[in-house]
Amino acid sequence: MKKKIIICTILIIIIIISIITVSKKNERDEVYFTDKTYNKKINPISKETAVNIIKAEYGDLVTVNKDDIKKVGDKYEVELFITMNDEEHSHKKSIGIHEIDIYTGDMKVIN
Repeated sequence: MKKKIIICTILIIIIIISIITVSKKNERDEVYFTDKTYNKKINPISKETAVNIIKAEYGDLVTVNKDDIKKVGDKYEVELFITMNDEEHSHKKSIGIHEIDIYTGDMKVIN
């Protein structure tokens, strides 16, 4: 009788330990998209891709190249100019400084 109680106790302890280790492993495997360490695992977009994002948003009137884009932290910053053509002259007009997140490609006007 004592052997059965000891064996049952050992089995219960082993089952509890295995459940705890499996649940801990699942917690480590989950990826949280808001976590800063997750961003380091993703390859950032290139400056050429940032130029394509700007051209997709504003069209061919925007004059920008990859040399105009500056990396500031986790963002690209660029001052955008629109070329306006009159009959005799062409003028550049600033539409503000835009920033593009290097991990998501989201663009917003900051100035």
